[in-house]
Amino acid sequence: MKSRVALALVALREPKLPTADQFEDYLGEHWPDAPEIRPAEEVPTPDGEQAEGIEVFRFGDGLAAVSLMNSPIPFEDLEFPCWAAWYWPTAEQEMRTHNSHLLVALVDGPDDPIERHRHLTQLVASAAGLTDAVGIFWGSGGSVHETQAFLDSARQMSAEVLPLELWVAVRFAPEDDDSVSCITDGLEEFGLNEIEVVSSRREPQTLLEYLYNVAYYLIENGPVIHDGETIGLTEDERFLVTFGESRLTDRPRVMRIEL
Repeated sequence: MKSRVALALVALREPKLPTADQFEDYLGEHWPDAPEIRPAEEVPTPDGEQAEGIEVFRFGDGLAAVSLMNSPIPFEDLEFPCWAAWYWPTAEQEMRTHNSHLLVALVDGPDDPIERHRHLTQLVASAAGLTDAVGIFWGSGGSVHETQAFLDSARQMSAEVLPLELWVAVRFAPEDDDSVSCITDGLEEFGLNEIEVVSSRREPQTLLEYLYNVAYYLIENGPVIHDGETIGLTEDERFLVTFGESRLTDRPRVMRIEL
């Protein structure tokens, strides 16, 4: 069976690799229900020596690997996420200041994608909290987050409170007729179609809140909304849902809501 790998990058002002013991202490302080950390097998290099610049440990059912990279994240990988980070206006300016980064990977882990995301979030927040971190590049959603904002959301996370703003990005695209379109990025990691709204006259904040409400419902309940159905947050509002090729990306199938 092919291994699942979930990853994120932590941009650093100064290179530092926290130890497994430091991760264990930080996790225990902020998430008492976090999985147990256990020693893992050594990671050899091709010449048989123990690898340097990497900390590997068992984290619950998964394997955590935290690698120190003594170079910045290539900015071509960050340019679009920084441009799209409407919630962090100085993202490009600040992310350009980092000189090294940590690659935080969770191999396998829980089968449940919610739990897998929670575990990776705990690892990434610990890595950021134990270093002088500029920001976080979340792999599956292709988004960047300011360090303190990431830590605040991660520390509020529980089984009942999911930090979707960290896991699922919402991209906005203004249209020529002054309407706005938007699409999520990150729901595919939960086995769901991304959600798309095309040429809406609603305010971006209203669209954002609606998309996150629908995304939250789908993540908790699965793909229970079908083509041709209508949905609404109240009995007085109903919006048509259709499935088809995305108008905003190259995805062959998205869930489109007529808002």
